[in-house]
Amino acid sequence: MRSSFVAPPALGRIFGKVVQADTQTAAMGYAKTIMKLNVFKSKIHRATVTHADVDYEGSVAIDTSLLQAAHILPYEAVHIWNVTRGTRLMTYALEAPPGSGAICVNGAAAHLNRPGDLVILATFAEMTPDEARAHKPVVVRVDGHNRATDDQSEEKPGPVLRSVTLPC
Repeated sequence: MRSSFVAPPALGRIFGKVVQADTQTAAMGYAKTIMKLNVFKSKIHRATVTHADVDYEGSVAIDTSLLQAAHILPYEAVHIWNVTRGTRLMTYALEAPPGSGAICVNGAAAHLNRPGDLVILATFAEMTPDEARAHKPVVVRVDGHNRATDDQSEEKPGPVLRSVTLPC
């Protein structure tokens, strides 16, 4: 019995993914998927939760001016890293009135975030390795009222553990 398998084109799309073939796999009629990396895209750094509404269906409502500054779209996946409580979760962004300073965590996530908590709201994007090498994430630092500051400095890693630099 003959197989009805049809080899994919050397360059094209398979199940919606961009594919590219090297010369050996192209000669065989197969293609390989181009690797994509999940790369840090942007964040709103150390925002203060203003509301937590357990009765809402879900998501996090964020001041629209902060969404725009951080290049976050409505309904985009957003990670919430709670600095105060040490919790992490993922939800999606909704628009809150611009200039309101609102950071309202909704639904079940409201059990892990309370008004006054400091949070980091982060997004990620899929990129090829070449795109990732050229990418610079957007970091929006805010004051105690969730207003963007003028601080445009690059992120600096925290202090390196002393034990890393000591000889074994």
